[in-house]
Amino acid sequence: MEFNSMLLHVEDDLGHEDVEVLKFLCIDLVSKNKLKSVRSGQELFQQLMNKDLINSEDFFLLAELLYITKHYSTLQLLHTTKENVQDALPKHGKISAFRQFLYELSENISADDERSIVFLLPLQKRSKENKTFLEVLNHLEKEQLIREDNVELLENAFKKVSPEVLKQITAYKNHYDDKAENIDHQLSELHLHPKITKSQTEVYDMNNKCRGYCLIINNSHFMTAKKREGTDKDANELQSVFLWLLFDVKIVKDQNSEEIYNLLEKFHSKDHSDRDCFVCCILTHGESGTVLGVDDKVVPIREIMSYFTATKCKSLALKPKLFFIQACQGNQPQPASNIESDAKVPEETKPYVENIPQDADFLLGMSTVDGYASYRDRNKGSWYIQALCKNLVEMVPRHEDILSILTKVNKDVSKMEHSEGRKKQMPQPSYTLRKKLIFPEPSIPFISPAEKSLTLKSTN
Repeated sequence: MEFNSMLLHVEDDLGHEDVEVLKFLCIDLVSKNKLKSVRSGQELFQQLMNKDLINSEDFFLLAELLYITKHYSTLQLLHTTKENVQDALPKHGKISAFRQFLYELSENISADDERSIVFLLPLQKRSKENKTFLEVLNHLEKEQLIREDNVELLENAFKKVSPEVLKQITAYKNHYDDKAENIDHQLSELHLHPKITKSQTEVYDMNNKCRGYCLIINNSHFMTAKKREGTDKDANELQSVFLWLLFDVKIVKDQNSEEIYNLLEKFHSKDHSDRDCFVCCILTHGESGTVLGVDDKVVPIREIMSYFTATKCKSLALKPKLFFIQACQGNQPQPASNIESDAKVPEETKPYVENIPQDADFLLGMSTVDGYASYRDRNKGSWYIQALCKNLVEMVPRHEDILSILTKVNKDVSKMEHSEGRKKQMPQPSYTLRKKLIFPEPSIPFISPAEKSLTLKSTN
């Protein structure tokens, strides 16, 4: 009750524009769809409470937001001060330097310069009219015209209009470069070198009792796209394998695009400190560079992975993040017999989009190369996931690393062909791993879902 009363007093100090700024600062923490519906401070605080980002025991994020937006006097309502928040930010801060940089940019630009900058930006008229500068920046980010590691578009525009504000952009770039150099130094201290050997120092740690979370999104029933028969076999096989590898496995079925984003937020907000790794498997229909929710709306693969970069999920920094995607990345003629593709519908091939973030310690295992279909047997499951599970079970006990395992998966899948004998498939791994990833051999033998089923039948 006292906590809610405090939040109401904080809201009294906020105007409509303040709420919009706080929403912008929270973009990396709360679903954009959820933020769209927020009209007041109270509604924003409720969203933060729903995500357990603030509660009666820990509301530092609120103090951080008030500090960034210079509501220093309002900090008294939280029984803290500007100096206390400033001291705690390096350890407890959740708002990224990039998000703060964009906000500061919007604060320091004059009305005349803003009009000139917006005029120079390569946006359609409807994306410029009646928009605040923060909304324009948000749109540029959504279109991937600006990113944490690339503000060249803004730099070129401000160079022509406002040399004074340009200094702020230069300062941000220097800060980002210094941070990257610092990470490189840390990696050097940890003996992380491009050359891979069998040295113990060049293998990711896998010592925790629970290796990590394994999220499996299994989409089967779509609004208009064809039902993905056989996908449950894939999901069950993945669950069995990663449980065997000592992961905390969570399967969710039939998620629409918003629900996928909510899941990503939920898992990126978790504390991974006592985990070694993170795994995400997505079984669905897809198009070039994207996967589909059951509402037939696309979710960019790059955006999925961006939730787990070192800046957005600090407890996973320097730890491997593995993503396995069973979905078409292009459109082929409809296959015959028991073989289906995971494309939504035939259409023109879209331009290729680079999926993997420019961030260390990621691995993306795609079931097929861009522009091509990915096949699934209605009875046996998909070619890729079944080959992945089979080779994990066979090669982990031999202490093979994940890239060797995926190379064998490529070989196995490339040999497969459907009943007509003409359609092939080639998986594609991409990675920015800095060490070998070797799952420790489990202490118990693997039992497949089929074997478990037979055991249960024999005991009944």
